[in-house]
Amino acid sequence: MESIQPLDFETLVRRPDPRQWSPIEIVGHMNSTYRLYRGRLDDHIPRLPDVDEPEDQFKAGRKNAWFINMITPRGKERAYKMKTTQKFQPVFQLEELNDQKVEQIFTQFFSDKQHLKESIHQSRTKQVRQQKFNSAIGPIVRFYLPEAFEFVIGHDERHLVQMEEVLDTLKTSPQ
Repeated sequence: MESIQPLDFETLVRRPDPRQWSPIEIVGHMNSTYRLYRGRLDDHIPRLPDVDEPEDQFKAGRKNAWFINMITPRGKERAYKMKTTQKFQPVFQLEELNDQKVEQIFTQFFSDKQHLKESIHQSRTKQVRQQKFNSAIGPIVRFYLPEAFEFVIGHDERHLVQMEEVLDTLKTSPQ
């Protein structure tokens, strides 16, 4: 993401196609998604009992492993195309953006990634199999902490692949 942030404003807000997101909209989507997990992690982690020895391995349940695998890209391939619901749309309009607002979007992104890293670190001293919490799509998918971390990381990887696709398209298409 550090290589994307210095791109010029016009590149960051340009859509390769009216049906596709611009690079900054992809970042905005990742921020919108993590905002839902951030609150759940902040509520959930402190309530879990501490452990003396961290668990070496955690294997996701079959249903959750399917969701994690569905969202995570295989190399440079996003296996499933998905329509984004309104709740996960970027929380800004492209035409309202300026350099300062773009910088705020990146600042939020880096803050979210730091929060995720700290949450993973905190979870190492917790009984992560103690209780589940709802995913961002609600109670249809409930995660233990390690499953949520895998899902969020897979989601980010997916959109970084999407970002590469968009930037490649922008490089080869006329302005």
